[in-house]
Amino acid sequence: MVGIQLLKPKKSYEDIIRSSITVPYFLNHALVNLDDSEKVVWGHLNDLFLSWEVAPNRNDLASHLPTVLHFSASDERLAASSEALQCIEMNWLLCFV
Repeated sequence: MVGIQLLKPKKSYEDIIRSSITVPYFLNHALVNLDDSEKVVWGHLNDLFLSWEVAPNRNDLASHLPTVLHFSASDERLAASSEALQCIEMNWLLCFV
C-alpha cells in the first residue's frame, strides 16, 4: 500500500494548510461525537496538533464557513451536532456586527 507522508510546510503556507486541515477534522469530530460541546471539539483538535506552533482556532473555520455550512446542511447527522456548529456560525456572524 502506498501512503502519503506530509512534511512540514514552508512558513508561508502554514496558515493555509492549518486552516484547510482543521475543517475536515472539526467536521469529522462533530459528526462522530454529536453531543460534544465546542470546547471538547477544540480540545480534541489541539491534542491532535500538539506539534504545531499555532493551534487550530475559530478563525480557521471562519475562513471556510461556506464549506462548513454546506456540509452541515447536506448531512442530517452533522446538522444534529448543532451546538458546536451553531457556536462557530454565531461567532463568525458577530465579527461583522
